[in-house]
Amino acid sequence: MKKHLFIFVVLILAGGSVFAAEKFLASPKSSPSSPAPAESAPAPSNPSSFSGVIHLMNNVVDALSPSASQTSTSPIQTSAIANSPADNTPFSFAVFGDTKSFSVNDPNGNLEKAVAQMKNQVLKAVFVMGDLINSCDGGNSCVSKYNDWKSIMSPLLSKTYEVVGNHDRTGGEKADAVWQKEFSLPQNGPDGYKDLVYSFDIGNSHFAVLDSEKPKGNVIDSTQRAWLDQDLAATAKEHKFVFYHEPAFQAAQDAEDGLDADPSERDAFWNIIKKYEVDAVFNGHAHIYARKNIGGIEQIVVGDTDSTNDDIVQPGLSDFGYKGKSYAIVTVNGKNINLKLFTVDGKQVDSFDFT
Repeated sequence: MKKHLFIFVVLILAGGSVFAAEKFLASPKSSPSSPAPAESAPAPSNPSSFSGVIHLMNNVVDALSPSASQTSTSPIQTSAIANSPADNTPFSFAVFGDTKSFSVNDPNGNLEKAVAQMKNQVLKAVFVMGDLINSCDGGNSCVSKYNDWKSIMSPLLSKTYEVVGNHDRTGGEKADAVWQKEFSLPQNGPDGYKDLVYSFDIGNSHFAVLDSEKPKGNVIDSTQRAWLDQDLAATAKEHKFVFYHEPAFQAAQDAEDGLDADPSERDAFWNIIKKYEVDAVFNGHAHIYARKNIGGIEQIVVGDTDSTNDDIVQPGLSDFGYKGKSYAIVTVNGKNINLKLFTVDGKQVDSFDFT
């Protein structure tokens, strides 16, 4: 009775925030081992009815109890939500990148087609590997570009984790300020990297996102490296995935300005990746799809969902490459990991397994 009385008072004070609370509590759907139509979820309680509101607010009180696990201030992207299934429950996430050439209100645009395909998948998360837009110097023009991008991404936006690319940071600190205002992401990164560097868990896997563009391009700097070392040391998850825009090792003939622009900085970073036996790193930047096993670690570039000037896939730089507009679906099933690459029209062009 006291709990319901408290809820009633909260409702009177909070008013329209009920619907925001419902969005916070929405759990991601479980994922199949391969793309399939989205499952229909049970109908939620009607928030406009008294009983529905009471049910909703009971859940809010439970979520805010000391036992609730939350590692982010984001109202959507929290580990409490991501870890709702048992650790061994299979799940899938999408990876794509370099969408900077998207066109607004174009149903035949490459980004629009990719989103139309991915929204029919049951995904726990969506990672966009940088260069969301063609430039950001700060100010209203940049905000407008991100709003256009988010409009296209709207079916996936609540589960999307953005990665900073060089085109997203053409304005340096001014661009960072716009990014931090426009995106709500986990807040557990190092000082000075709010919304730019962060980590979280899903099931039996740990995910870490880095910024290869700050304080300058072509480097994961010492601040991020120190944070990553501590972050990976603290996780007991079976799988570890790391995301950043510029590949550590050249992935295509026309892409020579990744982290290998400074081999000593690159090696200092890669030593951490090897130390903690990261399963895979994901990148964009090179406008192709390319995967290569580097000392037991998969470097996977998904950098041409809607970009220009495709790079040439060069033998020796990758174990498998594809030139064309694409996105990837990664499925984690216990110890096993599978990646499938699809064109933006839904045609499968690659599938491989790794552990």
